[in-house]
Amino acid sequence: MPTPQFSIDTSCLVNAWNRAYQIEILPSIWEHVEAIVRDEIAVVTMQVFDEIKRKDDALAKWCKERKDMFLPIDEKHMEHLKGIMERHPRIASKGSSRNFADPWVIALAQCYDPSCCVVTEEGLSRNTKNPKIPLVCESEGLTHCTFNKLIRDTGWSERR
Repeated sequence: MPTPQFSIDTSCLVNAWNRAYQIEILPSIWEHVEAIVRDEIAVVTMQVFDEIKRKDDALAKWCKERKDMFLPIDEKHMEHLKGIMERHPRIASKGSSRNFADPWVIALAQCYDPSCCVVTEEGLSRNTKNPKIPLVCESEGLTHCTFNKLIRDTGWSERR
C-alpha cells in the first residue's frame, strides 16, 4: 500500500456533503472518497467520525455504514497528538465539542513519512488565541489544502 498523502478533517466532509457535492447530485465523488480512503491514499481519524456522528443526519448515516474507513488511535498517533497539544494548546476548545478532532487530524498527518497534507475547509487565520488547522499546519511544517484540491489531485472526474 502507498503512504497516505492526505489526512481529512471533519469540516471538508461536512461542507462537501451539505453544500458543494451533495450525494444526490454527485454520488461519484463519495464513491471516490471511499475508494481513496480504502486504498490508503487518504486517511481519516476516528475522532472525525466521532464529530460527524454527533449530528444524526445523512452524512452520519453514510459514515456509520463505512465505519471501517476511520482509523483507531495508536501509540504513534498519541505521541504526535501530545506534541501538538503542548505546542498549540488552544487548537481544541476546552469543554466544547467544536474542533475536537482538529489536533487528531494534524497528528495523524504527522504519523507518516512524508507527512500528509491536511484537508480542511478552515480558512487561514493568524489568531493564536483560537488557532485553526491551517495556522497550526504552517507552524508544524505541514501542508494543507481544500476538499477541491483533494478531489482534483486524486484523479476524480465525473464521467457521463
